[in-house]
Parts: sequence; structure tokens; C-alpha cells
Amino acid sequence: MKTFRSVLKTCLAVICIGVLALSLNSGEIRAESGFSTEARYTGGSSIAEIMSKYIYFVEGDLTGTTTAHTSGAIVVGGSLNYAVSGFGNLMAAPSYIHHINGLNYINSIFSGTESCQGERIVYYGTAEAGIPGYLFYRPEGGNGSESILFQNPDYISVPTIMTALRQESATLAAAGSTTAYRIENGVLTIDFGKAASVSIPDDLSQVQRVELENVTIEDLMTQTHIISLTGQGAVNLNAQSIMVGGTTIDQKFKDYAISKDTGCASTGGQYYLGGLNLVWNIPNAGTVSFVNLNGQLVAPNAAVSLTGGRHEGCVVAASVMTDSEAHFYPIGKLENEPGSEEEPGSEEEPGSEEEPGSGEEPGSEEEPGSEEESGSEEEPGSEAKPSTEEEPSSGTKPSSEESGSTSDREILGTIRQTPSTGERITTEKPHAVGTAVQTGDETGIFWMSGLALAALGSGIWMWKRK
Repeated sequence: MKTFRSVLKTCLAVICIGVLALSLNSGEIRAESGFSTEARYTGGSSIAEIMSKYIYFVEGDLTGTTTAHTSGAIVVGGSLNYAVSGFGNLMAAPSYIHHINGLNYINSIFSGTESCQGERIVYYGTAEAGIPGYLFYRPEGGNGSESILFQNPDYISVPTIMTALRQESATLAAAGSTTAYRIENGVLTIDFGKAASVSIPDDLSQVQRVELENVTIEDLMTQTHIISLTGQGAVNLNAQSIMVGGTTIDQKFKDYAISKDTGCASTGGQYYLGGLNLVWNIPNAGTVSFVNLNGQLVAPNAAVSLTGGRHEGCVVAASVMTDSEAHFYPIGKLENEPGSEEEPGSEEEPGSEEEPGSGEEPGSEEEPGSEEESGSEEEPGSEAKPSTEEEPSSGTKPSSEESGSTSDREILGTIRQTPSTGERITTEKPHAVGTAVQTGDETGIFWMSGLALAALGSGIWMWKRK
């Protein structure tokens, strides 16, 4: 009897060790794949950080028509209503949707952007029954590149980040120059030769055209320029009526991206990772409409309407209704204000043209010894991060003291050279959520169970022989 108990204990020990090993291994697999209920967003909450990752960051609902194909990652704190549209060709970070009310498809990745992708996961809280089943991650395997919906309602706190974005939007508006513009005969003229950040409190309801002076399209792509419209009334903008150098701004950022394509712009300019640094900051308006948005739109308190067929730039808003194809042009190197001759990532040296006493800029974008500029897909296995393609030119732009843009640099800060996924996945074995979507691949359990039974049977057989 004693021998039998000894053999039985040995077999049970083998079983326990096997199950433990399987459990740990399962947790690691889930961690590596990223499909974990323990995943949390750990990135920053600044405008620069959010608009380097997400083409839409919406506190409430995001609603789109058949035209609303969206190339980047999204965060939706309310309901996603994309019953006739989809998103996700290039995800610089995991997406999050509080409630999926409608979703027709998730895009496959743009060809050649493998190294530019972050973790291709769409975390969600709840989903309607009619969402196509193939879009959900299947633990048993057989997932396609579009099978990335995974239930994790606690991935990100949208209200917390929106509070920070509202505060930063208001601070930017307060820091802008109120003397670098004029309104005459229905024309709003903004003189970027006087300041790189301009705040305009006036009623713009009678403005028919906007002229941007002393600036080029390349300047707007590579250097920080902020237009803050601080009035309480509705804001209506049309890129066809916004002029740079005597021609409309519309399509110019897309044309620039295609002309500068070194692996960070593709498919007719549907994305560009070199950086787009014109910011439309509208902190107070309750409604904003933009035809062919060109630039980054920060309207944290507004119900935003986008029309015109396509737009280049990202959006922060209270809610969005879009009839516009969204092209992912993340924000770029905001720490390099116009007039700065400091190279990205370099430390301040004595005698540099950096503002006296400002010290080294925090969070420099390029690490010592970094190779090519971000957006290039030529580095094997690297993730391209939003950044400008060319160093900001100087000489024609005001110095930091003249423009007052130091505060913009301090407020907006810096973003990393590559799109950060912003989350850390634990190696614990996560618990399953719901019945439709679970975590991990449990096929190994059957193998381990069989092995354990075989060990137990062998032990009993050996005992009987004795």
C-alpha cells in the first residue's frame, strides 16, 4: 500500500507540474500576442502623444458614412457607428471602442507598412450582435489580419485623457499671439512671420477667406504652427478657402507627402509618417464643421462634422460625424518650434540658438546613435514613428523670442520617434471575458491531460507488476 501511495503521489506531482507549466506558457503566449484582459494604455495624454497614435480620439460617438474609410487607429469613448465603413490600415497603437454599434470591416494593412504597425488590436467594451464574426479574435486559431476585436473594457480611461486634452487646448490658446492677425473685407490674414502660435477671439461668421502669410507648405509640415480660434460660436472652415502663397491649402499636404515619399507615404497619400504640424486649436466652440480638413484638429468640446470626400490629419473631439475619408497624417516634432536651429534629439550646447536659459528640451525625439529619420520603412523590424522628414529650416522664421513659441514647445512637449503602442502586457494568465471572445490558445491542455493520464496509468501498471 505504501508503494502504491508513493507511485500515486509521484503521478499527481507530474500532473500538477504539467498544468502549472501549461498555465504559465499560456499566459506568455497571450502576452506576446497582446490579446490580454490585463492590457492597459500607459502612454501619455498630451496632444502630441495622442495625435501621434490616433487618427480619431473621440470622447463620445464616432459616426461615419460609406465615404468614411479611416486609415489609422481610433479611440471612441461612446459608440462607433461604422455600419457601412471601417478603419485600420495602419495602426500605430491598439484601438479602443467603448461600444461597437456598427462596423462593416477592419482594413487589412497597407502593403509595405509591416514595420510601421503597432500592435494590431481593437479592444472594446461591448458590441452589438450583428458585428461580423470574423472580426473577433478566435482563441482556437485561424485568425486573419482583420480578426482583432478583443473584449477589454478597461484598456483606457477616455474621460481622464480628455480632461488633460481640454486643459492643454485651453493653455495653448492662452499662449498664442493676439496681434499676429487682421480681419479686413471678409479676409482673415494670419501672419506667421510675427508668431508661430496665433490666438483669434473674434467672431469669424463673416470671414470668407483665410490667408496664411510668411509660411510655406513645407513649413507647416515640418514646424509647429498653431491657430487657436477661441470664440464661443460655431466654427465653419473650408480648406478650399484657406490660402498659402496665393493657392488653396487643400490637397497640398497630400501632394507634399507623395513628393517626399521615402517609404512613409503610400497608396496615393493615404498616410504620411513624416509629420504634419499645422494645428487648428478650437477649445471653446460647441460645433465645428470642416470641409477637407488639412491639419490637426483639436476641438475637445465640439461636435465635429467632416465633409469633402477626404482629409489629412487627426481629430480630437467630443463627437464626430464624418463623410470624409480619413488619411493618417500624425503630428510631428512639436518641440522644434519655427526658428530653432537645434537638431532633433540633440542636447543643447553652449552658444546654440536655443532660447537662453531654456536648457535641454525634455524627451528628445531621437536617441543617440539613431539611424534614419522616422517614417522610413528601411530599418528591418523597426516600427516607424511619426516624425518630420526634414529638419526645420530657419532664417525666414521668427526666433523663439520673437514668436513667443517657447510656451508651445513646453506645453506640447515631444513625441517618440516611433509610434509607441503605449501598453504593457502582463504575463499572467488572463481570465476570459464573455463567451464570444476568450484569451489564449488552450489546445495544449488536451496534450498535457493525455500525458498526465499516461503517467498515472504507467505508475499503476508498474505497481501491479511488483
